[in-house]
Amino acid sequence: MKWLTSILLSLFALQVASAAPRVTQLSMHGLQIGQPTTIVISGADLLDAPTILLPVKIASQTIKPGATAARVEIEITIDAEAQPGIYPLRLASSKGVSAPVLVGVDTLPQLVTPPTPLVLPLALHGSVGANVVQKFEFVGKKNDKLVVDCEAQRIGSGLKPVIRLYGNRGAQVAWSPPRRQLSGDARLETVLPEDGNYTIELHDQLLRPAGSGYYRLKIGDLSYADLTLPLGVKWGEAIDAKVSSGSAGTVVRLDAAATTEVAQSDEILATIASKQGFTGHRPLATVSNFIEATETAETTEKGQPLATVPVAVTGTLATAGEADKYLIDVVAGQKLRLQVFAQRVGSSIDAVLSVRKPGGAQLATSDDASGSADPLLDFNVPGDTPQLEVVVTDMQRRAGADHTYRLAISDLARPDFDLLLTRSEVNIAAGSAQLVRVDATRRNYNGPIELKFLGLPAGITVSGNLVAEGSSSAIVVLAAAADAKGAAGVRVLGTSPDGTVSRVASFVPYAGTAMRGDLRTQFAVAIAEKSPLEIVWQANDADRLPLGNKLAIPLKLTSSAMGAKYRLKAITTQQMPKKTVKVNNADQVVDDVERTLRLESAELMDAVTSDVVAQLLVPADLPKQPWDIAIEAELVSADGKTVLASVVTPVRRIETVVPFSATLSSPPMIQAKAGDGETGKFTGAIVRQFGFTGDLAVTLENLPKGLTAPVAIIPADKNEFELEVRFPFAVKPQKIAGATLVVIQPPVSATSVRSASIPVEIEVIEGTKPVAEQPQVIFEDEPEFVATLTQGAGKVELDERQKYSGKAGLKITPDQKHQVPAAEGIKIRENPGPGEFRYLRFAWRKQGGNSICLQLNHDGTWGPGGTGREGAKFRYHAGPGGECYGASVVIDEKLPGKFAVVTRDLFADFGEFTLTGIAFSAVDGQAAFFDHLYLGRSIDDFTLLKPGKAE
Repeated sequence: MKWLTSILLSLFALQVASAAPRVTQLSMHGLQIGQPTTIVISGADLLDAPTILLPVKIASQTIKPGATAARVEIEITIDAEAQPGIYPLRLASSKGVSAPVLVGVDTLPQLVTPPTPLVLPLALHGSVGANVVQKFEFVGKKNDKLVVDCEAQRIGSGLKPVIRLYGNRGAQVAWSPPRRQLSGDARLETVLPEDGNYTIELHDQLLRPAGSGYYRLKIGDLSYADLTLPLGVKWGEAIDAKVSSGSAGTVVRLDAAATTEVAQSDEILATIASKQGFTGHRPLATVSNFIEATETAETTEKGQPLATVPVAVTGTLATAGEADKYLIDVVAGQKLRLQVFAQRVGSSIDAVLSVRKPGGAQLATSDDASGSADPLLDFNVPGDTPQLEVVVTDMQRRAGADHTYRLAISDLARPDFDLLLTRSEVNIAAGSAQLVRVDATRRNYNGPIELKFLGLPAGITVSGNLVAEGSSSAIVVLAAAADAKGAAGVRVLGTSPDGTVSRVASFVPYAGTAMRGDLRTQFAVAIAEKSPLEIVWQANDADRLPLGNKLAIPLKLTSSAMGAKYRLKAITTQQMPKKTVKVNNADQVVDDVERTLRLESAELMDAVTSDVVAQLLVPADLPKQPWDIAIEAELVSADGKTVLASVVTPVRRIETVVPFSATLSSPPMIQAKAGDGETGKFTGAIVRQFGFTGDLAVTLENLPKGLTAPVAIIPADKNEFELEVRFPFAVKPQKIAGATLVVIQPPVSATSVRSASIPVEIEVIEGTKPVAEQPQVIFEDEPEFVATLTQGAGKVELDERQKYSGKAGLKITPDQKHQVPAAEGIKIRENPGPGEFRYLRFAWRKQGGNSICLQLNHDGTWGPGGTGREGAKFRYHAGPGGECYGASVVIDEKLPGKFAVVTRDLFADFGEFTLTGIAFSAVDGQAAFFDHLYLGRSIDDFTLLKPGKAE
């Protein structure tokens, strides 16, 4: 870490300039190759020195007079050698660079106000509103080829276009609905049947565009190319390719020879040999380190032999009902991944993938993979199969030139990873730095990933560009020299140290890019002017992340902005944990914010020079590894709605730590009574460190099933402990080996922070029979108790079929039922006297959903806060849905499918309080069932209860 620290310490503050340009509208979403085009850009903060940034070469651009911060008019000429296609346009200025907006680039004249009749070919720019049908007229000649291509969805519009062509007498000649292969756009191709006047109609499919309805309507004798043949090219090679779905005679080149800029798993744009009249996206091809083959005539006969894994083959289902067969040699026990790339690359095929014995029985099949309309199949080769027959068909038996696919077969254990950028651009103040977080999703690869930022503006240096071994993220520092200027498009390439795995990082999809991964790899970096806000983390090298607690972060903020406010955020290498919740009775995966490294407060503060101590919350279950952390301050307007600037501290790599430990002063072996009588105890001391000052629990783990562990609560002002070990009288004498003594931050649960364990041994010996007291019943079968559950949106009833003991259990439907808090309750105490209690026993089970919860009202309050120990949650839950209602003690991360008995030490979990009510929460699913609720002064009290049944 020294290399990173030395660089960062030289940066007393990392900053980013305020008010980067924001583009909200373009007068036209197209530019002409080799000819000047005037485009009007509307938005905010467009000055000073606005410049268009594109991934194609720009011959010239000139700002027209009258430019304002909200409107800029620029005359731009795209270089004559540029390739046509759809590209991300950004506006850069002295304050940074904007988010991308998609534009088409081609050889067509670009018009906003068309002549009547139209002069072809041309590209029309406009917008379609609700209940509007636009019409355009032109004069055509018999046998003229005509293509009408409407770009809308492909350039980020909400319009779902429908285009129709009518002849002289009003008869429809051709039409096109929105086509999935064109990302929802429309394109028709026809030959004009006669001389005369023709009319083109354009409207939204539902006559109500979603949001803006802008479009580019291109008309003329145009060419296009949707799919190449083959769809893949081997890394390091360059080939000429045909077009399987496109204009006849179109030739393209697939060039993956630039190995320093192209990843082994990448997508490249085909180079179009003839640019004149080309429309739409250039086709994409997959780059791989596979052998890339093309189908032969053998596929429909006996089957085409393929090379050994890894291998890919491009084929086309050319005739109706065609089944393409491929033969591959395999080894028994080999684990393969077979997948078809079809609809996700723009093919019309609804592919079905089958694996068979050659000429024989089917072994496996796949239609749609999770989250994709294309099939994916993981397959274990059986012992008696030296060769497999892999078959690709169409679900509807359809065929045609646009039914092209790529079949890829690889070893399931093949190492790989994907890289995600958490932002699409970054703006860096001159003489300062900014952070870029890169997340890695790993597959069979746990090693380091080296990150290269290709195409950075001059004057920017990179550090921290390594996803460490086993880590899922990296925070990369981009530092700009004091005299650095400019903006550039950047690709981020991640590579394993041995070069066998390489991937290009992408960012999240934006409008128009769902089917075009190449548009999400063009990151942008700009150098901006100095920020009015600075931040310094007054760091201590001894800092650690105390699990389940807080790290105090002293900050110094300096601001030259008047009347503004700021708020703080934590930037870390932790990827957002997820949890499953029920929404409208359906599972939904959502962010689990409570399990993240985050600041305790996000409130707005006055932007003046000040010293601030931010508290970083550290989850109890945070994986024990080093984490990269920085603090960001956002300067916002007085109303808190507009971000004016943001600054970040240097990155610090901090280790996690359990902030307490224990030592034994007693021998590690004791005798413990089963029943009354003098019993053994473990004694020792607790060491609190790294700022931890709270109560702690000393307990035993790894006891035989059925034995309840003793718990001793050690208050915050004490360090010595005594843990008396005593078991119920019914426990038989025995020797317990393998038990451990641990210190836990209460409440004691599966996710509580634990110290290192100390091995202990216990010999259980017979004691005298204790005088047990009858436990206090809360609920067994009592209808009068059910009558008190009047609150909550759920329903409650006695269910004689779902019971643990007695005659009936409680059935609760979502969400919950509970009591009105009692004015006087039951006292829960460490050493209970008459009428006071310490222990709770209950049974529960759940039917459907992800959670079950039992809530305790304490002194008239639900949930955390008020009475009890600091941080006490006063709720118990089980299931994978995470903590209930924001805070609860986990009993089990699995739902109790059968009745499970739970015994809890209420004092150990929550401290001393008065129990004033209970809530039974089904939360989600069909129903929750509760039964057998009792309070006891001691664990032995529960021995007087008649055991129930699990069903």
